[in-house]
Amino acid sequence: MMSFFATSEPSPYSLLRCFNHILHNDNVLFSSIILIWYMEASTILLLAFIPIFPSKSLLSTAIPTVYFRKMKLALLTVGLAGLAAANKLVIAGFGDSYAAGRELKEPIGERLRRRLKEEHGKDYDFKNMADVAATLPDIATKQAPQMQGRVPAVVYIIAGAAEFMYIDCLYEPWADYCFNNVTQQDFVHRYKMVLDTLLEISGFDEEIPIYVIEHIPAVNARMRCHLRHHICPWDHKQYKNILDTYQYLTDWTIIAFEQWRISHDNSKFTKVKIIPMREYGETHHLMDPKPWIHGGFEFLDQDAEGKDGIVWHPNKAGTDAMADYILEDMLR
Repeated sequence: MMSFFATSEPSPYSLLRCFNHILHNDNVLFSSIILIWYMEASTILLLAFIPIFPSKSLLSTAIPTVYFRKMKLALLTVGLAGLAAANKLVIAGFGDSYAAGRELKEPIGERLRRRLKEEHGKDYDFKNMADVAATLPDIATKQAPQMQGRVPAVVYIIAGAAEFMYIDCLYEPWADYCFNNVTQQDFVHRYKMVLDTLLEISGFDEEIPIYVIEHIPAVNARMRCHLRHHICPWDHKQYKNILDTYQYLTDWTIIAFEQWRISHDNSKFTKVKIIPMREYGETHHLMDPKPWIHGGFEFLDQDAEGKDGIVWHPNKAGTDAMADYILEDMLR
């Protein structure tokens, strides 16, 4: 920092370089102070030239001087606001399209943020890193770096479906790729590495809750789907592919979680938890009165203005349920 000041000279070009520095620097307060220093130096330099050019009126130098002073005040205000924003507690969401909340008006983290603010007076930001078709390695290599060093206050993740191509199988359960994509050993290894990544971005803080959310189930063994059914248009074999794939996805997620907990001392990271949506969603399948996931073509035919979410993904009720389970646990 000292070398930056020592080698810098106030000039129009250095001022432009300083603006560029601010645009690419997350520390808004520090960047604003740098720019204020440049403007202060430029003002002093400008005033030093008044005796050399006596024909110039004081007004011609007073205008930029006053302007610079106003700019400095504005920059300091922005810097302090940036510091406050940077220090605000963050809810961080990771994972695949179930976590991302595709086309939902209020994804999991946003509902959680709103309820914490409105009902409990707690002010959080929400940062959604989850993305469509994200694999487990994507979370470590593409999503986690988006935190840019900020330590979250709450973390949740829904992941692993891309390894099985589970969501693709809901669309096309007859396809050869259903389930035949990953071994249990590979899946468990990848998931444990993701949990290590989440622990790392949390600064290994035992007090930061990390919620591993199971995918909401679409079907169960009691359902009677058939090709002409508007909610689950699958034959018996296709339906079995979907059910089996979901069970493997959930079972292996639990295995990975339990192995990870054992390797990291169960008594230490007690706030790393699973939210068992397979169990909680037992009465919320596609053909139940209050499903937590959108089914087939009946949803596509709905009026666009009433759309909240997409086919084969959690609907508003399912998303709200996941957020509410997190909130309930946080407030215990």
